[in-house]
Amino acid sequence: MTEPTEIMLTDRYAATGRPYPEPSTVCLGQCEGMGCVPHKDNPEEGGIFQQLWEEEHAEAHKITTRIRNAWRFEFLPLGSRFAILWERCDGWHFVKCPDCGGTGKRPPGGFDADR
Repeated sequence: MTEPTEIMLTDRYAATGRPYPEPSTVCLGQCEGMGCVPHKDNPEEGGIFQQLWEEEHAEAHKITTRIRNAWRFEFLPLGSRFAILWERCDGWHFVKCPDCGGTGKRPPGGFDADR
């Protein structure tokens, strides 16, 4: 007889330690209450997400940001934290949601009725 398999499911809120959004105030944009949206570099696409990606990419790859991130992971061995300083970018960054400005909540006045 085989052992039963246990499967543990989680969602984006529990996985990141964020509280579940309030349905009456949650952002109805692409972030769905997270305040950020994953975006991969795509210069041909243009638009607001590409502009936000370029800003996030520039900030994420400053040496001061890399040092701050390396020391934030104090549970990692020292060698692994040094590796963070030289890690390569895979093209993905989380950018602030343009609809809510990163708050995860509807802007004052809400969204247009047709959304």
